Amino acid sequence: MTSTPVVSETSPLLPSHENKRGSYSPGSSRQISNSYRCYTPADLQTPFTLCLEGVSYSVKEDRGPWWKNTLLGVRRTKEILKDVRLIARSGQLTAILGNSGSGKTSLLDVICNRMGSNGKLQGLVWGTPGLIESAGYVIQADRLMDNLTVKETLTYTAKLKFVGKSSKNLKERVEAVISEMGLRPVRNTRIGGMVERGISGGEKRRVTIAIQLLQNPQMLLLDEPTTGLDSFTAHYLVQTLAELAQRNKIVLCTIHQPRSELYKTFDQVGIMSRGEMIYFGKATEMVPYFSRLGYPCPTFANPLDHYVDLSSIDTRSADKEKESDERVNYLRANLLQSPHYISMLGEITEAMEADDHGGERVCVSWMWNSNNMLRFFVSLFILVRRSLVNLYRNRSAFFLRIFTQSVFAGMICLFLGKLQHNQQSIQDRIGLLYQTVAVPPFSAMLHTIEEFPSLRDLYYRESRDGLYVLPAFLLSFCLYTLPFSILSSILYSTLTYWVCGLQPDPKLYAMHAATVFFLHYSGEIMTVILLGMMQNPRVASSIVALILTISGLIAPGFLRTVSSMPEIIQWLSWASPYKYAGEIFVANEFNNLTLHCGSDPVLCLRNGSLYITLFYPGALDHMTRNFAALGGFIFGFIVIAMVIFKIFGIKQLH
Repeated sequence: MTSTPVVSETSPLLPSHENKRGSYSPGSSRQISNSYRCYTPADLQTPFTLCLEGVSYSVKEDRGPWWKNTLLGVRRTKEILKDVRLIARSGQLTAILGNSGSGKTSLLDVICNRMGSNGKLQGLVWGTPGLIESAGYVIQADRLMDNLTVKETLTYTAKLKFVGKSSKNLKERVEAVISEMGLRPVRNTRIGGMVERGISGGEKRRVTIAIQLLQNPQMLLLDEPTTGLDSFTAHYLVQTLAELAQRNKIVLCTIHQPRSELYKTFDQVGIMSRGEMIYFGKATEMVPYFSRLGYPCPTFANPLDHYVDLSSIDTRSADKEKESDERVNYLRANLLQSPHYISMLGEITEAMEADDHGGERVCVSWMWNSNNMLRFFVSLFILVRRSLVNLYRNRSAFFLRIFTQSVFAGMICLFLGKLQHNQQSIQDRIGLLYQTVAVPPFSAMLHTIEEFPSLRDLYYRESRDGLYVLPAFLLSFCLYTLPFSILSSILYSTLTYWVCGLQPDPKLYAMHAATVFFLHYSGEIMTVILLGMMQNPRVASSIVALILTISGLIAPGFLRTVSSMPEIIQWLSWASPYKYAGEIFVANEFNNLTLHCGSDPVLCLRNGSLYITLFYPGALDHMTRNFAALGGFIFGFIVIAMVIFKIFGIKQLH
């Protein structure tokens, strides 16, 4: 069915849609497109339907210790979901329950096409045209910036979602979502974190849900939204979800240990065990159904807890595991033969065959006719601005970023004092230059380890929502840290250069400060690379510190002359920016430096140029090469960071 693409000026903010019918390949993600998508005028009032038919999902996983997997490649296939069938309609709040490892979260991942790249999907995930592609997915963890207010958090997200839309319309949408989720009393309150308190845990959950509601999805998926909340807050949140469902939305959530009061809130309940549905149907029919099977709910017991326990595998002993396994098999077999399950299969077939809405159609564009290049640069600007605002609100981190290197510089100046021009000052100068090579990348590593993991996790969530791409994220971090690297490098260089009395030449000072900046900035990006490979910041910081320490030993030639090192180490030194920075520092300071001989004119270097000739031959001729190499290292590190993030992919944050 085709029609002429015409943008409706009165259309609501909606994402792009596709009539996607059939199974999709695992590992793919929703991509932002600037193409037009068509809807009937009654789309927002027409009932929406989600169907799963025969969905099975399996993954390859390692077996045994890591060295065995590395050497022998021993892997096994693990079934996560087995022949899952269900139907959910707009206006319904559906809860999926089950013990840990039953497949609840994986079911949501499959519905939203967010499976891992090593999985195999079979069966059919079907939805009313546009339903799955526009679905909002609320992960279990709240990934928010601590120092932004609720309104700022939603505003920045809206700007990333709807590039090109007017500020007035974005503001109206943000205010509408704030009211919808009951966040108006805290709209100007900071999110808060471990140190500075902000909004409550339940309010953070509602902010995370509000982020997904900005695009007005017709289906909302939530992974254990009540986890970590007190009973009252959890009940209030589920009531809010029920109200959302009544606005012609499909709301499907996994729930862990629900209160008995929530039982009456759900329209449908699904209970899973070992990746299979043990029950799926109306919540009001659950207790009678299990009672007919000989498992009535005890008086005063929570039906949801009771039947989740009934469907769980007890692994405390072999006998209990066998008994519970037989019980689960019995429950599964009875479900497949139950009248309400057979009726549901007919409803699934009927819904999938009646997917043509017809009627006059109007087209809207998620991108609002903006091209991908415009979206990239706008996203880049928004990400940099958001990060700067978040950091500025955290005054301790803000000032530490600027003055950490200066503290190191102050300690160095106190230790060395004013450098003399005698023979002993050669060693003092070498010590100062060694510290000047080592301190900048190390201090950069400390800041990046502190700040980047939270930004990385936020990227994992927002990129899955299609807000921006990897290059925009990494380049925004590079631009965000750039002014701090420049300023802190200038402060460090000013103190160590002029207080310690290095060559009093402004040009030489500028070259010295530029080299310090290159070292500091390369330390930032090198740490980003390791954090792209490893989720644990402590492990990443240990490896970065080890790399920096080894580089400081073998590359600049301050602790041992490069020519006296084993040949393989000499070759390795070329792969470190320390080598090129060390040559710049030595050439800068020792060229034409006058040195006094004192009482022993035999063992004497009267001019620093002789020191360069002896230990750093050709350093003066290599200045341009060395600066080009430092710039090349930064560019190369950025490219490597992008490759690493691409290889390791977007992590799940459940």
